[in-house]
Amino acid sequence: YQRRVHGELVNRFAHVGPLLPMLRWVVLLACAALCAASCPFASARGKRAVAAVSDAPWMPQTPAASDPSDPLVQANNLFHALYSSAGSALLPSAVIMVENDYLVLLRRDAAGNYTRARVDQITPDMYHDLKMVAHLPYAAFVALLPLSQNMTNVFPREQLITLQSSIQNASATLSSRFPAAQLPRQLSIAGTTQAFLGSVLTAGSVSNG
Repeated sequence: YQRRVHGELVNRFAHVGPLLPMLRWVVLLACAALCAASCPFASARGKRAVAAVSDAPWMPQTPAASDPSDPLVQANNLFHALYSSAGSALLPSAVIMVENDYLVLLRRDAAGNYTRARVDQITPDMYHDLKMVAHLPYAAFVALLPLSQNMTNVFPREQLITLQSSIQNASATLSSRFPAAQLPRQLSIAGTTQAFLGSVLTAGSVSNG
């Protein structure tokens, strides 16, 4: 079955072979954009990344694109000025945007600057609570990943003990965070993760199976 599916895919996409390198980059960029849009921490990471290189010397444009005595460069500079002016004239008086967990109303003043006129939370607190509980087994997974994939032979005992203690403390708060319909599943996730960490600590090892 796998061979047949593979053959059908090859036949259907053989004509796009030359475009595959470009398509690969398009897919990667699209995935990066989707991850950034869905992750509330992505914008913060981006800001930190920009801040890290903001002091680096940026390479200027080549003389062919920046020589002020070149008539073509002068015409191009005029284009940029006209483009900016036209864009400013077409900007709406108000914009609604989603910024992390909030819906933000921006209003444009006479100078063309936008200021926040209203901010309302649109993501319920339970969304973050559910996500943080889901991160508990994921934390155990990533803590053991280097060892299970033979990238290191150092058993992360201290990290696992700290994580187990942290999960125990967090579990004590779950009853005040979730309604009765949600609570059993969240307790099960936390409890199962704790039990798993306990077995790994007792064994002092982990397999990649």
